[in-house]
Amino acid sequence: MRPSLIAGFAIAAVVLAVCAARAPAREVVRVRLVPPDLEDGDLVFRRGLDAVSRIALSYGPQPRFSHVGVALRIDGSIRVVHAVPRDFDAPGGVRSDPITRFVATDRAADVAYYRVNGLTNEQAERLRRYLIGSIGAPFDYEFKYSDDAAVYCSELVVKALQAAGLNPMADLPTVTGLTLSEPTIPPDALLQFKLLKELAPSSIPGLAGRSHD
Repeated sequence: MRPSLIAGFAIAAVVLAVCAARAPAREVVRVRLVPPDLEDGDLVFRRGLDAVSRIALSYGPQPRFSHVGVALRIDGSIRVVHAVPRDFDAPGGVRSDPITRFVATDRAADVAYYRVNGLTNEQAERLRRYLIGSIGAPFDYEFKYSDDAAVYCSELVVKALQAAGLNPMADLPTVTGLTLSEPTIPPDALLQFKLLKELAPSSIPGLAGRSHD
């Protein structure tokens, strides 16, 4: 394997996890239903269930989420456009997945939905065009925000918001590390964007309060 790929996977394991970690022992599972009024441009955060993300979620002050995407209605159904590394059953890069797959209990231990307050129809359309146009772009294993040729999950979201005319970067903290060539935006950093408001969650019957043995 090429050194650049090895370094890329090391970064993915240590810094961000764009897929997500199995919840620690005895942690309460907080999986949520999809809000019935979800709109284009709403952000969907996920704490996932793979081993790589378990490492990533150990980085920083108690991060809650390891991945983020944007909800869009495409061909009559709600999908999430997000950037992910390659896994066993799907190629890496920017892709559009059904929201039911994105928040499925075998993929997410925790999910939250946020809306950008004041997003106009025109801004939502510009955001939508950017995201649709990004589908198929490669995943950025070097986590370089300054490089538009490839993107990681939170980079995709930030640049989509910028395409809509917003300036989330003014509010967002970044992380640095020995393996990073520049500061990186972790998914949880987006929660600091001052225009975001969490949509009311609904617990899925039979899951709330269940813990992992």
